[in-house]
Amino acid sequence: MIVDMVLSSALFMATVWAAEHGAKASAVANLLSAWSVIYMLASLAIGRAVTRRNAAWLLITACLATAIQSAFLARCSGLLGMYLLIGLLGVTMGLFWTPFQVFMKVVGEGRQRPITQSVGLYTLSWSIGYALGPFSAGFLWDRLGWYPCHLLNAAVVIVVALGVWLVKHHAAVHPAADHQANTPPENGTHNEPYARMPDLAWMGWIFGGVCCMAVSMVRGVFPTTGADLQLSKSTQGLTMAALSASQGLMGISLACGRWWMYRPWPILAIGAAGTVALALFALADTSATFFVAAACLGLYTGSMYFYLVFHSLVHPEYSARYVSINEAMVGLTGIAGPALGGLVADLQSPSSSYLVIAAIVMVAVAVQTALHARFAKNPPA
Repeated sequence: MIVDMVLSSALFMATVWAAEHGAKASAVANLLSAWSVIYMLASLAIGRAVTRRNAAWLLITACLATAIQSAFLARCSGLLGMYLLIGLLGVTMGLFWTPFQVFMKVVGEGRQRPITQSVGLYTLSWSIGYALGPFSAGFLWDRLGWYPCHLLNAAVVIVVALGVWLVKHHAAVHPAADHQANTPPENGTHNEPYARMPDLAWMGWIFGGVCCMAVSMVRGVFPTTGADLQLSKSTQGLTMAALSASQGLMGISLACGRWWMYRPWPILAIGAAGTVALALFALADTSATFFVAAACLGLYTGSMYFYLVFHSLVHPEYSARYVSINEAMVGLTGIAGPALGGLVADLQSPSSSYLVIAAIVMVAVAVQTALHARFAKNPPA
């Protein structure tokens, strides 16, 4: 949660800074695309090197490197430098998140909970981090200025590095266990209710990918909207915070449900909320309307992130491969969403970007609902 707070804070500040300094909408949005490209490549490369034995030290290295980058970001004064530092942030985040999954698996090995609860807690944790980043950055930036925001980021990742160092002995394992580093824990009896259900991971990738593209487009285009409407930094931060907070709360709420992810009508309702939210982003011109739009969009994204992760993990014999595909899909949509949104905003307007992705979401939800309705008529034997 803390590292996601730092990441979302840095990305938020970079895009708002670029928009306020007159960069084109595509240049603003493509800061997120650049980060996604580097993060995806770094994650793939680091995944080949991480083991149970070195995971903790890689985490500590990533945190210290992120603290140094935060100090450089505080002194950055040009768009090219911003692109370079955001790209390097993709490297350090790849250096953190891939070892983090290995480290936490070792620390928590042997503890099992229902898969819906695990997915809900995971969604809540990173979403709250993404909410805290823009919220804290917008608040501090308006009141104290640019530098304290980045100094706060540097301080908290150093605290994370210290925390990892203090608990790393819990991850001490015999070298023979290294080959298991990237093998997800079996869910055993916790997954038995779903054992006879169809493998819908492919639907998670397609329709979850549309969701990821939508939210990355909003995050990339909204700073240009904020600059055009002269919204304060704290208002922009609160809008993005509302999106992530709603997303996290929706994710943990869905942990109470056992079968909604296989049924058509919940999918339709969730998709309708997302479509309406994106249309509201296009029409809004007040802070209150943006807050409502963001909260509604969070209902859609929280549900679809849950849907994506659930269908990738529920069949344990495939989960390692499926999770790697998830990361690739999130990376690709993180590139495509801001790039498409920035291009449309340059050619038309930011409002047009929201309407384009709203239309894509509406079509995707219609197809997704129809597929689930067809499955409901022909349940597994």
